[in-house]
Amino acid sequence: MPDTTEMPNSPAPLLPPPWHSDDRSRPRIRDVRVILTAPEGTRLVVVKVETDEPELYGLGCATFTQRPLAVATAIEEYLRPQVIGRSVHDIEDLWSMLAVSSYWRSGPVLNNAMSGLDMALWDAVAKARRVPLWKLLADRYNGGKFDDKAWVYAAGGYYYPGKDLDGLQDEMKHYLDLGYSTVKMKIGGVPLADDLKRIEAVLKVIGGKGENLCVDVNGRYDLDQALACGAAIAPYNLRWYEEPLDPLDYLLHAALATRYAPPLATGENLFSMQDARNLIRHGGLRPDRDVLQFDPALSYGLVEYLRTLAMLQRHGWSGRRCVPHGGHQFALNIAVGLGLGGNESYPDVFAPFGGFADDCPVENSLVRLPDIPGVGFEAKSALYRVMRPLAEG
Repeated sequence: MPDTTEMPNSPAPLLPPPWHSDDRSRPRIRDVRVILTAPEGTRLVVVKVETDEPELYGLGCATFTQRPLAVATAIEEYLRPQVIGRSVHDIEDLWSMLAVSSYWRSGPVLNNAMSGLDMALWDAVAKARRVPLWKLLADRYNGGKFDDKAWVYAAGGYYYPGKDLDGLQDEMKHYLDLGYSTVKMKIGGVPLADDLKRIEAVLKVIGGKGENLCVDVNGRYDLDQALACGAAIAPYNLRWYEEPLDPLDYLLHAALATRYAPPLATGENLFSMQDARNLIRHGGLRPDRDVLQFDPALSYGLVEYLRTLAMLQRHGWSGRRCVPHGGHQFALNIAVGLGLGGNESYPDVFAPFGGFADDCPVENSLVRLPDIPGVGFEAKSALYRVMRPLAEG
């Protein structure tokens, strides 16, 4: 039988029809808009959820800096048609629908697209309730309990041409001046002997306190290299040894954990509850010391992060072992409202998305959150300048 399907001029997504319901739950999603921008060289995908209530909207960031056009297309052509007409309060149901609306359900494009939309929806819901997102999360999921402040650390210590030990020390001194007592630096990009000199240079700046220094390999090592580095840095008693191995090779992590007793950290390159569960089941990590860095802005959003936290609890892990990667306001709200172990911070990298509200300075690596409705993007002037064209448009 011949195929008589009429093909439009441009491919149309295979989507269910827009949601129509007789219930009167409000507010409803009127539209989803996206802008692409690159302030300070950082490519951002900003999402706005518009509602049928005047002046009520939500903002999110769906940033996949290497594929911004793909993420924007995924939101505009595939996610947007499925959510228009739905109540903003249906976040969990919307998430489930979007997650299964395509047979292939994983990958950085879809998870960033869904994360940005999820973030904007939570921003809108908190604004509709006239409470900060951290307060909404505490009331809904944490028995009303929240942390007054979150522990944060300054991530940096990158390799740059011409950056010597003096330059590295100056960078770390700058972070201390900003109020951070704990810092993180990269290792694995030069021979181990040179990295040990870099570590010792930073330790001198922070008073020799290994517990105030984290090192991050970004998955560069094989097992032999990770073991050699682990043996060399163990005497420093560092806060943690981060992503020494391929983040998806759980067997290697388990092997390393049997030989390296101090804390390990990983998880920023795992993007679903199932990935996280495989790490917990097979990665050999220790719930009394190791750190999990799943990033809700990169892994399908808060709905999936809540599923991940529930899984961790079933496996005997405390939320205090979770310190999300990313250094942004969304994760900070989650850390405070759900009682996590803290949050990363990028004082001088990934501007203007990284960092926190203007009137919430860091003191001794602790920061409070602004008491304004939503995620609080409006309280960070450099970031809100980027979002304003959507917010006010």
